[in-house]
Amino acid sequence: MIIELTKGLEEKLKDEFNSDLELSIWLLAKVKEERLIIEQAELTKDRPNNASATTVPENYLKLVKESSENYELLTGHMHSRTYGKKIEIFDPYWTISQDNYTPGQIIEEKFYVTRKEKSKGDTEGIIARELYGKVIGIRLNKTLFIHAAYRSEGDIMTRELVKIDAYEIDLSNNHKLKELKVIII
Repeated sequence: MIIELTKGLEEKLKDEFNSDLELSIWLLAKVKEERLIIEQAELTKDRPNNASATTVPENYLKLVKESSENYELLTGHMHSRTYGKKIEIFDPYWTISQDNYTPGQIIEEKFYVTRKEKSKGDTEGIIARELYGKVIGIRLNKTLFIHAAYRSEGDIMTRELVKIDAYEIDLSNNHKLKELKVIII
């Protein structure tokens, strides 16, 4: 699966990134063969790990429910950092649970082991939203992750360091993440 973003949407996300808030995003994608073409994005002030679906844009939800073969809803979240500020140790990475890892450890140069006991980190939010998707009858298992570039902790945040990755969660495989290719068109 390939995720396509327009250059304009990439720029919008980079504009919104310039803060110290961790934001949630709802994205509407057109399904075309093995591609999801992101057409619209709406940011919310919700914490990304809040499973509440009250912020799902009604027009997105209606379209996906009426035409699931043509549209898919994706979640997303930002580990934002104000431009000009120092990038913190955890900013560039998707946080994961402490299972079999040392808190604060960086795994595979992409994942940061949370220091919070009994937390699944960023994966917790996508798992909750995927389960919510099942309740309301839609597929909701892909997410965009907008973050500072990997290994940039300690650097000063700039627009050029903003990176966008995508993941798909696999509930049948112990909630493992599968990285998806993102291209800017």
